Amino acid sequence: MNDCVKNLFTLYLPSVLSANRVIVPDDPEEMNWHIFFGHSQDMQGFRADIFTDGRNENGHPPFRGLRQRWAEDHNGNSLSLIADLARLWEDGPTRQMFIRITDPHRPIEERRKGIQPALDLLLESADLGARVFAETLQELKGNKVARKTNMMVRAYVQNSYLLSKHGCTFRNYLQSIAPNEPFPPVGIPEAEKQWIRAIQRDFYNVGNALANYMICDWLLGLWREGRIEWFTSYKCDSVQKRALRSDCLPEEASDFVAYCKTLRIPEGFDVVSGKACPPRVLNECIWLDGNASSR
Repeated sequence: MNDCVKNLFTLYLPSVLSANRVIVPDDPEEMNWHIFFGHSQDMQGFRADIFTDGRNENGHPPFRGLRQRWAEDHNGNSLSLIADLARLWEDGPTRQMFIRITDPHRPIEERRKGIQPALDLLLESADLGARVFAETLQELKGNKVARKTNMMVRAYVQNSYLLSKHGCTFRNYLQSIAPNEPFPPVGIPEAEKQWIRAIQRDFYNVGNALANYMICDWLLGLWREGRIEWFTSYKCDSVQKRALRSDCLPEEASDFVAYCKTLRIPEGFDVVSGKACPPRVLNECIWLDGNASSR
């Protein structure tokens, strides 16, 4: 382990492996909020983590996120919100309108309207969840906080419809892909590949990077609890790519997954001490360091 990685582990490993910093608990409600509403559209110029939870590490003014508004103002859980959004896609004319306003070849006058047509579809809905979603989105402002697009709004609506076929939970969806008992399966590698392929296939506006992100923090929790041995998925972002181009990490880190498997978690972290380091752990340490240095 080179000095750079040792320093990253010393500074950030306690935070990364804490119960409430990065890890997404193996709980349907928490997975819906953090993974579906958060991770599934994050990293696309849209700060979905702030939109969902209201927390903003960049020092912008506090924002009242979607989860707080839905839970406190309307006594709702994630399942009821997903069900409300799903009904928009079930409605034929609304579905066709979403398809039209996300067509990359639509007329220039249509594109000039920006996100307003998508917001109007939600604001005019009979379903409260759709209106609360749109109102929250309208109020989300700030530099690099929210690049709002019709495709992003459509993704939440269309992908809610997908989850409605699985009891409105992302966890049930994952179980339908790798249904063998127990769930989550002890043998993760093959299931992990199946999940990533399926997410890219089934979810609108989600590619390989987001498909990995949609499972890695959940798997981090399972690994931290000793329920799985190792996993490969991680959040591939620009901060990590810059670090790989720098002199900090050794040359062999260019194969990031293989390099991480050679690293061992130091003592003091319970059941994971001495185990091979999942790529998500070093990936998050790098992100925290890059984020801190950019302030």
